[in-house]
Amino acid sequence: MALILHQLGRYSLAEKILRDAVQVNSTAHEVWNGLGEVLQAQGNDDAATECFLTALELEASSPVVPFTIIPRVL
Repeated sequence: MALILHQLGRYSLAEKILRDAVQVNSTAHEVWNGLGEVLQAQGNDDAATECFLTALELEASSPVVPFTIIPRVL
């Protein structure tokens, strides 16, 4: 949803959705990256950089396959 809103230029709503998503799951690097992209599109480069750095840190420690789907893969 936030990706579509970002593509449509509805940055404020996309930002709200992504900030809500970060509150629900603060370890999702994809969400942090998306938030960084939206903030960058709004010209908020400092906050975007912080989000991108957080996303990179989280991505380094995230599993290749999410733990929740491992039983289905096996």
